[in-house]
Amino acid sequence: MRRKKTLEERIKIVEYVTVSKHKYSEAAEHFEVTYQQVLLWVLKAKENGYEALVDNRGHRKPEKELSELDKDNLKIKQLETELEEKNAMEAFIKKFQELQRKGLKNKEDKTLIKNLMSDGQTRCGYPTQPR
Repeated sequence: MRRKKTLEERIKIVEYVTVSKHKYSEAAEHFEVTYQQVLLWVLKAKENGYEALVDNRGHRKPEKELSELDKDNLKIKQLETELEEKNAMEAFIKKFQELQRKGLKNKEDKTLIKNLMSDGQTRCGYPTQPR
């Protein structure tokens, strides 16, 4: 697997093609990247300058740069995640309480419940109901 090219290396590759007038295939072979990657970097640089060659993968935009729609979509995702966590927690508590009501039949069940409880609370932070 080839390593990721830095911004400086990308600029050097673009200049190798544009300034030195080498072919895309020559640049790809010389710098050990794919033809397609050289082509994309050159096109990006021609359209938007060298700033377009910056790799922003894995980085979020600062909140002040987000549009209102992006902010709303981000808030919706956060709320959906919270709801999923809440539903999972409720299902867990329901199953836990069901096990308590049925009574513990074997040692493994007792160990499981004992591990889930500490000081009257489940590890999830919700208090258990008294028997």
